[in-house]
Amino acid sequence: MGAVLSLFAVVADAARAAAQWSHSVAPPLGFTFSCSGGWVFTTDEVGNPYLLNPLTGVQATLPPFKTIYDRGKPYYDDDGRHVWEANPDGGGLESICWARHNLYLRVAISSAAKVTECIVLIAHYPDRRLSFARPGDEDWTLLNEHTRTVCDVLYNDNDGLFYILYARGSISTLDLSGPSPSPTFTILPRMLDVPRFYDMYLAIGPSGQLLQVWRNWEHKDTLAWDGYTYKDIVGGACEGCVDFAGENDNDVKSRANDIDEEEDAPYQVDTADQEIDALQLLHEGMDMPHRLFNEVATNELLVLEVDTEDEKLVELRDIGDYALFLGLNSAVCIPTKDFPVFEPNCAYLTDDCSIYSPMLRKDLGV
Repeated sequence: MGAVLSLFAVVADAARAAAQWSHSVAPPLGFTFSCSGGWVFTTDEVGNPYLLNPLTGVQATLPPFKTIYDRGKPYYDDDGRHVWEANPDGGGLESICWARHNLYLRVAISSAAKVTECIVLIAHYPDRRLSFARPGDEDWTLLNEHTRTVCDVLYNDNDGLFYILYARGSISTLDLSGPSPSPTFTILPRMLDVPRFYDMYLAIGPSGQLLQVWRNWEHKDTLAWDGYTYKDIVGGACEGCVDFAGENDNDVKSRANDIDEEEDAPYQVDTADQEIDALQLLHEGMDMPHRLFNEVATNELLVLEVDTEDEKLVELRDIGDYALFLGLNSAVCIPTKDFPVFEPNCAYLTDDCSIYSPMLRKDLGV
């Protein structure tokens, strides 16, 4: 904990020297994503993003959401709202989605002596594209290349590059340190014939190696299976691209359902409760109220080491005395000897189900 506080102190000292800060702190109201370096990327009620130091309350302004690419026509209004019109033929209702909940997907922040000199790279909708900016910029800059279907982004302090993970498992690097972005460079070709995972992450492993983590979830309140089994995943990998550990032989612990029923069980919604009126919630602006009733749980988790030399992935059977943290944040792998409160060789999960966000986060576990 002392090391963490020291890190925040260093960042805070640098932040105080910057010019574009506001010390009037309001609690985050929308998308919130924790990043390396002690900063949190979050938004105001409308959906305009900013960086926040959660210990000092110091903030840095980022360009408004209206400057993010939206296929050439406004999608959200000035209040950050998009109205889905009713579909009488399909039985649909008019509903609302908000930029603060649905625009942003992943965030990575570069290291810098002053936070105003850092670069913020975001993966966003539509199309899971990439844009970047520095604190104080007026607009987000869209990467002009065909950077679509992005699943995760990561900044690597070791080489000063951003890493981009795509839905089929390919990885490319991006250098944003110069006056203009360099072309992306592919370091790993696609690993899957078709996208097969709801969530995919990049992380730096115990030895500094690059990791991919694949995570799937299922609907707990339906009998129909809507995901892929381990056998499906093995069969769907490109030939010779993934060395799997073997069916049901992955020792990395993922006990997503091992939640103490008394202390940690999430709030259970009674669908018969007359106080919950989905139609009324729609009119009041609560986007996608069906999320109150759809519960999901992680059912598959694979941790794979990236081998760029042989251009393949190797499934890990064990991550040793380390713990992996996954959720709506930068994936982090930490040594449990420094943090003995955490179990070694475990993956700690928080909800990252974008389809059913932001209501009633339930997919939690170890």
